[in-house]
Amino acid sequence: MNTQTTDNGGGRGVRKALIFVGGTLLLLATWYILYMWIAAMTEGWLAPWDTVPGRPPVGDWQRTVNDFFETRPGAVLPAAIVIGISALIFLIRVVRERNKTFLPLAFAATNLLFSIADTILVIPIHRLPDLWLPKPRPAWDVGYHRTWPAIAVTMILLLVLFWAQWTGWPLKGKRAENTRLALLTGSLLPVVLLLGTCIFIKMR
Repeated sequence: MNTQTTDNGGGRGVRKALIFVGGTLLLLATWYILYMWIAAMTEGWLAPWDTVPGRPPVGDWQRTVNDFFETRPGAVLPAAIVIGISALIFLIRVVRERNKTFLPLAFAATNLLFSIADTILVIPIHRLPDLWLPKPRPAWDVGYHRTWPAIAVTMILLLVLFWAQWTGWPLKGKRAENTRLALLTGSLLPVVLLLGTCIFIKMR
């Protein structure tokens, strides 16, 4: 009986370890996706004159901000800060949590949710300034007067992301067990999408 109990305990330990390691690999992948997304948005929103003519004059605050975020280190600084904060929260949670099996999957899920939500929202929000900017607009209508709504929405979503990761959502509450099961099965979705994309590219 004791041997059987030990075997069962060992099996559960191996299963938990595999889930944690697999979740950590998925978390690293989502951090990379998040890094690339924030870096791309930095180029588009914080350096709006990156690929268009008609920059503000040297000395103007918009030119100074644009030039800083157009090249390194400014071009990657926001992405590095976001990943750094998320990674720091993850390390703190790993140290303080007793049951950390599904922790990497929870972080990966919140990263993916943020990326999806931000991608969906910024497309219509980028058009919002058309509602109040005077008409007609110049052919090259770029600047922070157009990008600030998308920047503000992304900042709010990032605060929600960090809150969710710090407080432990979605692994806390009455439906935590169902959430863990959903995370475990849902973690296969990015793998399937990645494999499908690779196969599609190879067949072209």
